[in-house]
Formats: sequence, structure tokens, C-alpha cells
Amino acid sequence: MYKEYILGFAEVVGLMCLHLIVDGNKGAYEKLKPYAMKLGSAFKKINFLRDIKDDYHLLVRTYFPDVDMSVFNNTIKAAIELDIENEFKEVLLGIEKLPSSSKFGVF
Repeated sequence: MYKEYILGFAEVVGLMCLHLIVDGNKGAYEKLKPYAMKLGSAFKKINFLRDIKDDYHLLVRTYFPDVDMSVFNNTIKAAIELDIENEFKEVLLGIEKLPSSSKFGVF
């Protein structure tokens, strides 16, 4: 469910933006698609992490799979942050491949 949620609420936004950035160029779209999806995913995970306390305590929901919120600590938080950081590292490779007219805006 976690991956489907991220796809449906974040990765698709990256894909919609990419479609505009490449101005309908299907080859460029396919080449850059994984990076656009990864960017959406990273931003969604940041939102999850930002809201984790209220989501758990007030709304009684969690998003990160395999995370026991009753024992959430800095080690678990650091692992989530590392996952997000690794996604951003991959995204940078895609940003370098964007048309020059869009690189700075996406970066």
C-alpha cells in the first residue's frame, strides 16, 4: 500500500511535470521517467516524516512500513532520512539530463 500511495499521490505529479518539461518528446520522457518518479517519492517521504508525530498521535495513522511507532527513535528517523537522501542523489542524475530550460527550476 505504501508504494501505491506514493505512486498515486506523488510520483504521478513528477510525471505530469516531466511531460510538460519535455514538451511531448516521448523518448526524453521515457528516459527521464524514473527520475521524475523518484523526485515525487522523495518529496512525499519528506512530508510523511514532517507530519509523523501528528499523523500517529492525532490521526492514528502511519505511512512508513515496518516502522513501529511505539518505539520510534533517532535511529529509525536516520534510516528514513538516508532513504530520502539516496533518492535525491539519484534524482540529481536525472536533473542533469533535463533540457537546460528546466534544470534550474527543477533543481
